[in-house]
Amino acid sequence: MQVVNDACADRGSCQREVVDIGNCAGADVDKFAAFKRTAGEGLRVKAPLIKACYANLERKLVDAKLVPTYNFCIFKVVKARAATSPKKSAHAALSWR
Repeated sequence: MQVVNDACADRGSCQREVVDIGNCAGADVDKFAAFKRTAGEGLRVKAPLIKACYANLERKLVDAKLVPTYNFCIFKVVKARAATSPKKSAHAALSWR
């Protein structure tokens, strides 16, 4: 089970922070402490949310057959939440190929 969050402080640090968070394992590093985030409880999954986020997607793994070959899996969103009036984002959308 996973939660997808977006809580970068500013555009300049966002890309580096996303990469750094993704490149460390939660089993080895307390990501909330290391990246100064406050954990919240998910409603449908056990994975924590990031309280500062204006949107959270709680999701469950539904198909992992392609992970060994393509590092690809399929998740189902089981709960989506967004702030009714989010703060203005200091960063642009982040995407990668």
